[in-house]
Order: sequence, then C-alpha cells, then structure tokens
Amino acid sequence: MANMMAGNNAKIISGEIIGNIDPYIEWINWLSYVPEFQKARIQKLNSKTVAELTLDELDEISA
Repeated sequence: MANMMAGNNAKIISGEIIGNIDPYIEWINWLSYVPEFQKARIQKLNSKTVAELTLDELDEISA
C-alpha cells in the first residue's frame, strides 16, 4: 500500500487525534525543529562577512 501511495502527495500518519493534537501537525513540528545550539551557530555565521569566514566555516555553510 505504501508503494502505491508513494509519489501521490499522500500522508500516512497513524494515531488518533487526542484532544486538539493532530499527529500530522505534531510530525511537521518535529521535522521543523531546530535545536538552540544550531540556532546559535547559524546566528554566529550570519554575523560574519564572507571575508571573515574560515575555510572550515565555508565548508560547513555549503554542506
């Protein structure tokens, strides 16, 4: 069944809606979660100019 639905923009999230919590919305929230340490790293890199970035930082950004 999963193979039939693949590529059809179908969503298969099992579970019941408990109260006002939809399992699909919860899954989307988990997928969009960015940890605080990662937010801090992104902010630090954004504050630098291109000339200030090291080669390692450039590799990190391009990956």
